Amino acid sequence: MQSLGQAKWVRWWQRWGAYGMAVVFTAVIFTLISRQYATFDTRSSDLDRFLQAFWNTVNGRFMYSTIEERTVLSGHFSPIFLLLVPLQFIWNDPRVYSLVQTIGFAVAGLFLYKIVTKKHAAIAPWFLLAFYLNPVLHTVALLELRRITFAVPFLAIGLYGLAEKRRWVTAVGFFLALLCKENVALIVVMVGIYLIAIERDWRWGSAFVALGIAWAGMVIFVINPLVDPRAVKVESAGQVYRGFNYFATWGTTLPEILGNILRQPFIAFQRAFDAESLQALWRVFLPVGIILPFLAPTWIALILPLLFLMLLSSNPTMHSLDSWYPTSLIPFMFAAIAVWLRDRDKKVAWAGTAVLLLFTLFTFRQESPLPLGKKFIPIRYEIIEHHKLAAE
Repeated sequence: MQSLGQAKWVRWWQRWGAYGMAVVFTAVIFTLISRQYATFDTRSSDLDRFLQAFWNTVNGRFMYSTIEERTVLSGHFSPIFLLLVPLQFIWNDPRVYSLVQTIGFAVAGLFLYKIVTKKHAAIAPWFLLAFYLNPVLHTVALLELRRITFAVPFLAIGLYGLAEKRRWVTAVGFFLALLCKENVALIVVMVGIYLIAIERDWRWGSAFVALGIAWAGMVIFVINPLVDPRAVKVESAGQVYRGFNYFATWGTTLPEILGNILRQPFIAFQRAFDAESLQALWRVFLPVGIILPFLAPTWIALILPLLFLMLLSSNPTMHSLDSWYPTSLIPFMFAAIAVWLRDRDKKVAWAGTAVLLLFTLFTFRQESPLPLGKKFIPIRYEIIEHHKLAAE
């Protein structure tokens, strides 16, 4: 009877465990976000502008924010926001957007889990558990509403399609990710190069490369100058793009930035791998076993150019991969591990998953801002009478 009961539990775990974990992850993260909101501890540097722009869109001022006196589609181009505007009619509460963001993280995990589950159904739920317990993901999820965070599920869908050689799924996933933030264009170019160099698919690969280059060029040199009021104060269209501000020590325009980096490779290398950035890389890659993503080198290579650019940044937060900046790395690290597990035999895949879980559990305890993690701060989520009175 015991063995029969164990067999039933294993079958349930393999069939429903992933969805149960997704629900628990969403519930825990959103509960903490709601408590932050109730204790007036929500970061709002982007949230306030987004909320005002969504409300203004319904009331006749398309995606406009008076906080900066410009549209939120300038600076960074995120037309995916148009899909978020109607949510205020479903639940007129700022937390509805955080809920969507949190569900997006959960869905991303499920698509990455699907890469593993076809070959290793028993291993896949444990892989997904490592994803949901990743402390870097927790930090991003609890921090703030950001543009790039909405891209995570779409990046995961694109990576799932790439792993399964389902080109249209890949195309839809990465195109939707492009609509979240324009720096995804570099990732799209890398996917195209991967398709050409590794899978010898020139037709789709060329299309991805062309799409990435065209999208980046259109946003930087056409859309931003049209919608950003600062365009009248600069000498060239390229200077309007706020993304160049993150590389101010290298120049003010794209040719100047790239030229200085290429002419000074040793200085660029020193900047990208100084003590601060090495500490950041350690913090981001330790939860995934440091080397595990690199066991699928052609997959982790998809994100390395964007990672290198962030490490070159003169912006301290981006350079040190703090706050939301590791967001785009997460799906690629786990996709690389998923592909490596999928391509190994059962014994090696179990060993790799065990290593992943050991590193995850250790870093969860040391770094996670969730309960049971050492960086959990209970007072942030404690609602006292003062908060209740202020909310009335």
